[in-house]
Amino acid sequence: MKTYLTALVVLCMALAVGAQTKPKLLATDPLTGLPLSPSTDTGWGNNPDPLPDSNVCKSKLHGEFYLLFHTTTDAAAAWYSQNLKGFKMAKGTESGRVQVVFSNSDGTVLVIITGGHNSPDAYSVAYQQYSPGLSGKTIAGVPDGKIVCN
Repeated sequence: MKTYLTALVVLCMALAVGAQTKPKLLATDPLTGLPLSPSTDTGWGNNPDPLPDSNVCKSKLHGEFYLLFHTTTDAAAAWYSQNLKGFKMAKGTESGRVQVVFSNSDGTVLVIITGGHNSPDAYSVAYQQYSPGLSGKTIAGVPDGKIVCN
């Protein structure tokens, strides 16, 4: 009986310590090293979900995404505008969802905020790397889903 009670006390203590441990909150995206919006915090951390590797035009895409919480698309775009220095911004709508695309100068990195369907709320943010980089013309079509390969 004494062994049973000791084991029960140890288990309860371990559960109590585990319940108080807050998951690590990432400040930067592991793939790109770019800053992550505080709106990616689920309350249980903000680990990314992978995007399937694919090709866009003649470029290989590797990416990941995060859900966004308690923010609008406009507020998320303002945060990224302030925190992605040197990135260009383009905005459009595809299938009832606002998309805001930030791209670096050589088209090798895109950060894409997607809004909720017919809603001002933000839904997700994707961090994408392209090799080789996408052309300016191709990037210009991303927000409206009208990608043109050249």
